[in-house]
Amino acid sequence: NTTSTVYSAPLNPDGSIGTWTTESNALPQPRVNSNSVAYNGYVYVMGGYDGSFVDTVYSAPLNPDGSVGSWTTELNALPVTLSNPATVVYNGYVYVMGGFDGTNRCSAVYSAPLNPDGSVGAWTTELNPLPQVRSDLNSVVYNGQLYAIGGFDGTDVVSTVYSAPLKPDGSVGTWSTDANDLPHKSAGATSVVYNGHVYFMGGADNFGFLSTVYSAPLKPDGSVGTWTTESSALPQALFIPASVAYNGYVYVIGGYNGSTFVDTVYSARFLTPEPDPGPSPNPVMPVLPNTDVGLNGDTNRFLTPETDSAPDPGPSPNPVMPVLPNTDVGLNGDTNNIVGVVALIAIVVSVSVLAVTKKKRK
Repeated sequence: NTTSTVYSAPLNPDGSIGTWTTESNALPQPRVNSNSVAYNGYVYVMGGYDGSFVDTVYSAPLNPDGSVGSWTTELNALPVTLSNPATVVYNGYVYVMGGFDGTNRCSAVYSAPLNPDGSVGAWTTELNPLPQVRSDLNSVVYNGQLYAIGGFDGTDVVSTVYSAPLKPDGSVGTWSTDANDLPHKSAGATSVVYNGHVYFMGGADNFGFLSTVYSAPLKPDGSVGTWTTESSALPQALFIPASVAYNGYVYVIGGYNGSTFVDTVYSARFLTPEPDPGPSPNPVMPVLPNTDVGLNGDTNRFLTPETDSAPDPGPSPNPVMPVLPNTDVGLNGDTNNIVGVVALIAIVVSVSVLAVTKKKRK
């Protein structure tokens, strides 16, 4: 079933999540398999499925109290109907790549400026598409570089990592296939970037659902360093969860665990190992605020269920385990789905963050 409900919750200074609120301004139409970004005080929801594949783009202001304002249907819709793409925002532009148009997996990359009044400018079909078709991929952006990770190519789940520079005019440069693939094939995962590292969590391969957490450094030249399999995996396997990173914490929300869609919210703190004091006797290291940032290889990322989980979506009648390959499932791997200092906004089919993630089988 599709839904138009929007939930929000405050993120507390200790990393916990406060009580969830059902926003009074729901989406104009129910959606599944949409993607979303937040930028400059606005949230954007793009594409998806409502019984047919859609190209609609919605926007809404994020109010200072954390609530969501009235939604607007943008005049500039996506160039094509699209579900299950990857979406990021960077430097005033939104990028949508890959996905499923109702018939085929796609390699096209679209970009549009986000105007100061919150409206979306005209979409451009980038001259540099993804090297191969992909749906159910993750994307992140860091330091002017765009990354497309994993996904499904219509035949198989893949581990490939692509990257491309983002030019000052907003266009996408030539894609490179990174030398460091994911350690394992995965689609329908979720990703964040924090402190120069990318974290890739959960998903599914051809045989089942995954709880693995991988991390890798993002190098100054735009390449991806060696991936590490984190010793602290997700507490359960999760397919199509949502995630955000904020103020030294990562949050993983909802998803499908192989039996049912879940409303669980997990959080973990990015921890910084003790700096090497060097030869100075009894050195005192200054303590700076908000420096609890994850480093690659850290073994102290323990994820624990939050006391306040996202609202229970209720029983899912006859939930169908997604079978890979042949999946058209929405996901949210965008690292920019942070909606202000005090609120985490969720647009939920099962449970998601600014995205609709419940599977709608064809």
